[in-house]
Amino acid sequence: MLSGSKAHLHVGGHTHIQMLRRHRDSLVLNPGSVGLAYNHLPAPDTPVRNPPWGEYAILTAENGRLGVDLRRVPFNVTTLLRAACEQEMPYAEWRCAEWDDASPR
Repeated sequence: MLSGSKAHLHVGGHTHIQMLRRHRDSLVLNPGSVGLAYNHLPAPDTPVRNPPWGEYAILTAENGRLGVDLRRVPFNVTTLLRAACEQEMPYAEWRCAEWDDASPR
């Protein structure tokens, strides 16, 4: 997919996994996910568990140098789950069961 690209940095998402990797002369960055970060990929037949944090990245460019700082910030899962149920989010009970130390409220 990156064949022929002259970019030094490729940023994308969708995998919900924070990562920074080198690909030839470029960097490939996924800043993670604010609402559904994955701590790791589960083994087959293992339920998904969402960690209680959001993820993001801060990019800086100074004097021709690129800086990438991957960050995580905790949030209150109980508040999130309560809001999902109170707002009658579709499939709230099913979605809420994926959170660490959490059950539908």
